[in-house]
Amino acid sequence: MFTSMGDGEANPSAYDTAWVAKIPALDGSDNPHFPQTLRWILQNQLEDGSWGEEKYFSTYDRLLATLACIITLTVWRTGQIQVQKGIEFFRRHAGMMEEEADNHRSSGIEIVFPAMLNEAKSLCLDLPYELPFIKQIIEKREATLKRLDIKL
Repeated sequence: MFTSMGDGEANPSAYDTAWVAKIPALDGSDNPHFPQTLRWILQNQLEDGSWGEEKYFSTYDRLLATLACIITLTVWRTGQIQVQKGIEFFRRHAGMMEEEADNHRSSGIEIVFPAMLNEAKSLCLDLPYELPFIKQIIEKREATLKRLDIKL
């Protein structure tokens, strides 16, 4: 990842860019506040249909970034072709999450990933919600939240 950057440069993060792109315009219009971030998402999908670091493949990172991008594009009702390619990537690779070692998982994935899946489901995105591994992550989230004893 760092070999693709020069001095004083930071690689854009598809995951972070997708979250920023979801911020609505402050004027109340039905537009993103930072339209350049939405354009970046539309222009930076990788050949395999995912978003993320091109030179380094981590299933977790790619799936989180791809999920964030397809959610954002769906929220703004744009990029249907990119959304479909992202969904196809997600469906092909979601099962690989179980195979990737625990030490390659992002911190807090059991909290973030199920919340994002819930949002994707509410947007009617056709993802493999019933995969055993996805169910395990959701169960792990519930156990973590109970352990933290969060009162809502």
